[in-house]
Amino acid sequence: MTDANVHAAPRWWDAVKVIPASGWALLLGLGVAEGLVLLVCTALPLPYGPAGSVVELVIGGLVGAGYWWLALRLLNPGRPLAGPLRFPLLAVLLMLTDAQHLLLLALRADVLPERTLAFALVALPLMVYLMYVGLLVPMAVRVDGGGLGRALRLAHGSWWTVLHVLPLVLIGQVVAAGVQQLHLRAVADGPTGSSLLVVTAVGMLIGIAWHTLSTVLLHAAHRAAVHRLDPPRTPTDAPTGSAFGGPSQDVVAT
Repeated sequence: MTDANVHAAPRWWDAVKVIPASGWALLLGLGVAEGLVLLVCTALPLPYGPAGSVVELVIGGLVGAGYWWLALRLLNPGRPLAGPLRFPLLAVLLMLTDAQHLLLLALRADVLPERTLAFALVALPLMVYLMYVGLLVPMAVRVDGGGLGRALRLAHGSWWTVLHVLPLVLIGQVVAAGVQQLHLRAVADGPTGSSLLVVTAVGMLIGIAWHTLSTVLLHAAHRAAVHRLDPPRTPTDAPTGSAFGGPSQDVVAT
């Protein structure tokens, strides 16, 4: 890889700036739809124990795959993407990298060793690593037409990718914990039903706003990671479209 290729890599902030208000609105609407589907699914009478955890894992994988399938189409207008036959692969890989639900399943199935400090020191980095790889899975499958191997190549391809994607994992966990604490405090304070609904809605909107922003940042980080991993050698190798913006400026018009 030459220095020229490195310096020519797309800047991830540029991918945020070029998205018009209508694009953000579409992504936010997609996030709201995903949140409502998950909210409805939480009301289902799921069995308790490992069976319930498996159902939650499957629901999360399918809903998450649906979100990313549509979001990446919005972010790549006019660009050929993986076909519908790869949707099941995306859903399965999202389940396999869903560290939180996998841990909950293991806890309910009572297959983990005694939960000591040593166990926590091993489990926590593994969970973070799974979440890190999991964030790259949608682009690896839907945009690159690959699978888990492609996601691992992207994850290990550059320190730049680690430094830009790993913070999104950590910030996402902080946002999720904050929303959960907001909801728990509201329940502990004993608000009325309408007040609790307002608090729940605010927490959900905060989560959706972060989810939307992180989607765009991950997509931009993926484009830069691909540029570093497989630098384009000819104009025809460059991306055919920019997010919501028609043809990319680095593509020679024909």
